[in-house]
Amino acid sequence: MAVIETKQFGELLHLPLAAAYDTSVESSLPWLIQRSAALVEKETPTPRASPWRHFLELGDRVSRHFRRLAESPGLASSQMMFYLIQSLQMIASIYLHEIQRARQQDPERAAEIEGQLGWYLSFFWSSAQSATEMSFQWTESATDCLGWIGLRALNEGCVDTTQSALQNIAAVTKAAAAKIPGVASHQLARLLMPMRLMMELAPEVGATHMMDRIQTVEENTLAELTLHLDIKDVLDRYERDCRRERARGGILDPDDPESLLLQILSQRQRGAAGDADAIG
Repeated sequence: MAVIETKQFGELLHLPLAAAYDTSVESSLPWLIQRSAALVEKETPTPRASPWRHFLELGDRVSRHFRRLAESPGLASSQMMFYLIQSLQMIASIYLHEIQRARQQDPERAAEIEGQLGWYLSFFWSSAQSATEMSFQWTESATDCLGWIGLRALNEGCVDTTQSALQNIAAVTKAAAAKIPGVASHQLARLLMPMRLMMELAPEVGATHMMDRIQTVEENTLAELTLHLDIKDVLDRYERDCRRERARGGILDPDDPESLLLQILSQRQRGAAGDADAIG
């Protein structure tokens, strides 16, 4: 980590540093976080010590490491972004699980865990803000990752994480509009589509207040894209196309936010049907 933090990406990209963030490597940082979370279950809580203390101490170091990486101007155009985004999605999944567990065992600790997750997510806006160059490919992957995290957080009632995902999508999209030469309206609409997915889920989970919040963030973001006056029409059209594609049963990547939305809606429909059968 210390070597990467020297910001010498041009000289380091050809070294096997990606393994530190590659989720297929068991010695990577995400798996280290996973093992730390597994130890929480084995620790017996005491009045003076929370079973999450070591998990949070490790998370503090790793999350700060990600933020330092994000401040490197060349990172957003490097091949490292593929591994970093993949890594952050796995870490967020671990944290969301721990938030739910802590809510049952130690509600105050749940808020602390969610706050630390917000620090991880700040990697996205910070890297976009620091970037001298951005590629559409990594930017699309970043907003998809944030959309996936936001949808899961919304479904699980993690309001702060949902809002953090929203703000990061907005920040990355605005940076893309300014820093990707010749970026088109349909590309920016693609980056904002995860917000529409979250808006679609909000009423299904009874989060009408969050639906209003999502709409406000979207409107503010569109208002700042002054060189793309047609962006809302393009986004509306893109959303209709995506809904039709989903209705046709198109095969989706399991890590894609649209796939997650379908999974959540399906689970909720089965749950509602089960409740109706039980009542009947």
